[in-house]
Amino acid sequence: LPIRAQETSLPSSPNRERLWLALLLLGTALLAFWSLGSLPLVDVDEPVYGQVGKEMVHSGPAGWLTPHYGGLPWFDKPPLFYWLTALSMRLFGVSEFAARAPSALLAVGLVAVTYVLARRAYPQTPRAALWAGFALATSVQFFLLARAAVTDMTLAFTLTSALLALYTWTQVNQARWIVLAGVMTGLAALTKGPVALVLI
Repeated sequence: LPIRAQETSLPSSPNRERLWLALLLLGTALLAFWSLGSLPLVDVDEPVYGQVGKEMVHSGPAGWLTPHYGGLPWFDKPPLFYWLTALSMRLFGVSEFAARAPSALLAVGLVAVTYVLARRAYPQTPRAALWAGFALATSVQFFLLARAAVTDMTLAFTLTSALLALYTWTQVNQARWIVLAGVMTGLAALTKGPVALVLI
């Protein structure tokens, strides 16, 4: 369907668009971080990922190269999410909040990346980018994964960032974008293994 003229008029200025984007990211952060550590780690995976991060914090450098669970080597997933969890626990202490904070932070980042991708795909319609970010931020599954100590949000962020870099490369044909796409795809593989390469 054709886009009506008034649909391209909001936001009407760059300042207004930036304000709406800031409000969108702030709202996403509030949804993701509000009472983040108020519940114990649940599900099957949250306690395991949290424990692996905790053991990294209390181990030497070797523990960061080889994740451990219950003192034994643990190769269930590649180490990127464990590293993020351990870094968070170093910053905030060992807690439910620290275990979930990387997912919450990357959720905000994912909304921003989604906005930028839509903004570049539809440069004449700023509202499209804002609505894309809003639709993502208010999705139930997104909300649940943003508040969980699981790998899904890290994978979604790295893969979407890789897609943004690939799309930008097709538009401007600069080598730095294809390099960035490769780096983000590699980080996605470090999050959940070969499935990242299949999805990209």
